[in-house]
Amino acid sequence: MDNSSLLTRGYSIYKKKRGKKQVEEEIVFDKEKRKEFLTGFHKRKLERKKRAQEQLKKQEREQKIALRKAMRDERKQKLQEKMELTQSLYSEMNNDIGSDDGEEKTQTEKLNEEREYENDEKRVTVTIQEGISSEDEALPKDGYATPRVSPPPDVPIRPHKPKVRPPKKKKTKFRYKNTLEL
Repeated sequence: MDNSSLLTRGYSIYKKKRGKKQVEEEIVFDKEKRKEFLTGFHKRKLERKKRAQEQLKKQEREQKIALRKAMRDERKQKLQEKMELTQSLYSEMNNDIGSDDGEEKTQTEKLNEEREYENDEKRVTVTIQEGISSEDEALPKDGYATPRVSPPPDVPIRPHKPKVRPPKKKKTKFRYKNTLEL
């Protein structure tokens, strides 16, 4: 290749490209967009800050959820282990009770016994029974039993009347007097 062909080779490429219609981009100057860009730095900074805070809150929330899930799984596993241990101990206890009939009788005898406690002024007899037969004798949830006493038949039962109180008097408000009011 000679030098002139090398130098004119770009001309043929340019000629092909020139044959295609080239679209020139028009640059439009918009004063409002320029003003928005120049005055919007603080606004855009606040938006970025707000997005970052929202993202941080979202991450914290996801971490809390993951932590709660881990704690819940740990509690479930501990409960499962305790249940297995309890069941194994219960089965061992049942096997022991089945082999020793003498111990079972002594436990029922202990449940049906009477004990006496004496003091200088008082003497108390306590009877321990195996189970309570009727619902009337059952203790409430708080563990304290209150005796159910019905009034004698000759005493009339009066309904409770609410006390009527007179309306309260309004307090007078204290106010300093101005020098003009004197």
